[in-house]
Amino acid sequence: MTCSAHTLNLVATTDTTKITDLNYKKISKSAFGKLSSFWNLLSRSIVASDLTFKICQCKLTIALDKLQGEKSCYLVYVAPTVITIRNLLMEQNHWVYCASLSKAIIKSLEKRYAFIFDLKDPKSKPYILAAVSHPKFKMVRMLIMKH
Repeated sequence: MTCSAHTLNLVATTDTTKITDLNYKKISKSAFGKLSSFWNLLSRSIVASDLTFKICQCKLTIALDKLQGEKSCYLVYVAPTVITIRNLLMEQNHWVYCASLSKAIIKSLEKRYAFIFDLKDPKSKPYILAAVSHPKFKMVRMLIMKH
């Protein structure tokens, strides 16, 4: 089994460099520079992380933390994380500047994690069984049943 944190990193770095939308390319360099600085601040400061949580009502690093943790990284998190990321991006149909990015990430997730979205693929079984058997992921069962 491949490392999911590494695969998501490939989605975010390698696969998104293939976007050809010139408007997106024009603004993305500056935006991602700012986001990188913000991300670094969150990873180094508990105060900044807590304030961001208070404002946004979510932890921005939680999915990646679950998938790259050394002590609590479990197969149970892979399918729910990938399915949730894809579904959240698919719901964002009002984006103007990031539509190309959203589409590229969805396409990349569907390609790199095709086995999770194709329940007939034998490779999907351990991921899906892990997720549906964990009591924390009741909603994932419903998402998987939609496929």
